[in-house]
Amino acid sequence: WISQAYGDDDRLFISGAASINSIRRAVAESRPAFDNTGYFLVAFSSIRQDFRRSTFLNGYETEDIMEGAWGSAILGRVFSMGNGGETMWYVGGVGEQSWFPHKDVYLYGTIGAGTGFAEGIPRYTYLEINGLGHWRASPHIVLAARIRSQTAWNWNAYRQLVLDFESGLRGYAANQLSGDNRFVGNAEFRWFPGWKAWILGISTVAFYDVGTAWNQGIGLTDARYHHAIGLGFRLHNLKASGSDAILRFDFAYNLDERKFTGLIFSTNQLFSAFGSHQYKAPNVLGAEIDTQ
Repeated sequence: WISQAYGDDDRLFISGAASINSIRRAVAESRPAFDNTGYFLVAFSSIRQDFRRSTFLNGYETEDIMEGAWGSAILGRVFSMGNGGETMWYVGGVGEQSWFPHKDVYLYGTIGAGTGFAEGIPRYTYLEINGLGHWRASPHIVLAARIRSQTAWNWNAYRQLVLDFESGLRGYAANQLSGDNRFVGNAEFRWFPGWKAWILGISTVAFYDVGTAWNQGIGLTDARYHHAIGLGFRLHNLKASGSDAILRFDFAYNLDERKFTGLIFSTNQLFSAFGSHQYKAPNVLGAEIDTQ
């Protein structure tokens, strides 16, 4: 891909991207969307970024919170490379916005949508909506929450999104739930008491998770939702920063099975208390597949 930027505070981008994908699959039913295709896409984009500093959101370190926006309009052509590839026009768009409506409240939202058109018929239509925010109740207490919705229509190819503890539904086994579409929501009550031992800081979390995975042809309101609650604690390396500076321990209670389902150990918070706006090269939307 190639891009040209203009401006200082509000930067404008004109970008072009080209890609070719050619592969032979032993099982035709496993062919994902845009397999054996090439594309040429053009995007017209804009970004604005401002920063403010804060602590006790994700960890003990001082973090730069980005406030601003990103938007991109994508147009292009997808062409067949044979072996089941499809030719179509493609149009898509992405919009992001973050702001502080109050000094203790932060909100971030993004929406992305794209679809192909072959002989006037929509193909591989995709919509993704993300929301994120936090409320600082006190200098050491933060309530953080996020939602993510991924939905596809007219998708005549293999598609799989997994819903488990790795994708945001703690208390459920790896690869336990899957579907064409996915919704997940998380809320966390984070307490940073300021307790320190050697190079480690400690924080605690109470959380609630909700999610569903469903196939095309089923409405979001008709899908079965799954829930979990739990407690956790974090060990923060005070001499480091980034995702590897946090060790996460969560004890989740599966509300379907009505039992604790074990300890989840990982690095970093499950999700950040704030988002970011970064340049992204033009691409088709929704093509990712969970291959766990």
